[in-house]
Amino acid sequence: MKKLFFCALLMLSGAGVFAQKEALQTQYLMNPLAINPAYAGTRQDFHLNAMFRRQFFGVGIQTPTSQSLAMDGAVANGKVGIGFMTLNDRLSPIANTAIYGSVAYHYKLSETQTVSFGVQGSLDFLPLFGGLADNTAGNVGFGVYYKSDKLFVGVARPEALRRTTNLRGVNIPIPNSRPLFINAGYLLDLTPTAKLLASTLVYSIENQPIGIDLNGTVCFGERVALGLSLRRQRITFLQLSAQYKLSNNVLVGLNYNTKTLEYDNAFAAGQTASTSPVGSGIFEATFRFVPNPTKHHYF
Repeated sequence: MKKLFFCALLMLSGAGVFAQKEALQTQYLMNPLAINPAYAGTRQDFHLNAMFRRQFFGVGIQTPTSQSLAMDGAVANGKVGIGFMTLNDRLSPIANTAIYGSVAYHYKLSETQTVSFGVQGSLDFLPLFGGLADNTAGNVGFGVYYKSDKLFVGVARPEALRRTTNLRGVNIPIPNSRPLFINAGYLLDLTPTAKLLASTLVYSIENQPIGIDLNGTVCFGERVALGLSLRRQRITFLQLSAQYKLSNNVLVGLNYNTKTLEYDNAFAAGQTASTSPVGSGIFEATFRFVPNPTKHHYF
């Protein structure tokens, strides 16, 4: 009976980690490295992205909050990209900390076209109940990314392995999503100073319906950007975003998601994430720092 109880706790923890990874992956518009390791270094300039995510309004006691930090750049005359990410997530009573490292090789097809191949390794430090189980889980992933001045296309599986943990001599599978992402975007000239970045993301997550995002971001004079996204998978919600470039080095932004991807009180209430009464919306504050920019990057 005790072992069954611990197994149930373990499965709950794994499900919470699954939701937290989804929350990280929603950040791909600001940080494409979150879904594709081949993106590392494609902008050549060193980029640092920080994001703080929190639900400020809601009636539940499990208020989700998370912080993520990502950085990437290119070495070896731009031929190799290196990326690093970390996630600190608190979905009470579930907590998760993870780190990711990516390496990508960039092959120039022409002066304006590059195809990149990337691999990623990750470690999750899981809250598995006071040493009753191994609390570190590793994974590997891969991706391909094509980029020109106007177009980008990417395909990636950032977590390719199934995971297990040892619970007092019994190997228990940890639910992990093993997502497959396919995304593409095109930059349209609206006026001499305004551009529209239209993109879509199609993704497959195990035991979930196929998801699709439709995104549009209007950029004004390389200074201000306003975006709207429709995201549909196990739940459907909108994301509104605004970004402002304080200087050539610093960009700040704010995103609002009309629903949360975190499970909130779903477990305690015996409900699914899509029917939980908690989770009316969630905010994300973003920050980007580029110490030595050589050009403005739209993607």
